[in-house]
Amino acid sequence: MFRGTARLAARDRSIGIRTFLTSTVTNLSATLFGAALTMVPALDWLWLGGIAGVVGIAGLVYEVREMLGFSQHNHADRSDWFWYTVFPVIGYALLLTAAVTALRGMTVSLDLFAAALAFLMVAGIRNAWDMIVFLVTMPRTPE
Repeated sequence: MFRGTARLAARDRSIGIRTFLTSTVTNLSATLFGAALTMVPALDWLWLGGIAGVVGIAGLVYEVREMLGFSQHNHADRSDWFWYTVFPVIGYALLLTAAVTALRGMTVSLDLFAAALAFLMVAGIRNAWDMIVFLVTMPRTPE
């Protein structure tokens, strides 16, 4: 009986990690990568558009997968749904839009790129804070 309970708890924990922690790390990593990309002195429109496009597409694919997997987590409320899935989708869509405009050589792509990184950073920081508050306020079970 104990083994079944432990297996169930491990499964619930892995779903939680995949749903919440991985999403937060992914969004913050994309933000850090984007910020580092802006430091490259010889970066031209083609490279900016290409790299931002690849990251934008990968991020959108990841977030769609995240949305589908989010339904497995029974204790999430609407604000979690918004901050962990919808808000990052907006960021990655902006990143993809920045890529398209960069490939056309339009300077507005830099503003879109900055907005995309801001969306991903805000989502990442908010979600990291949400996880910490959840873990600190979670009642401890005696071992």
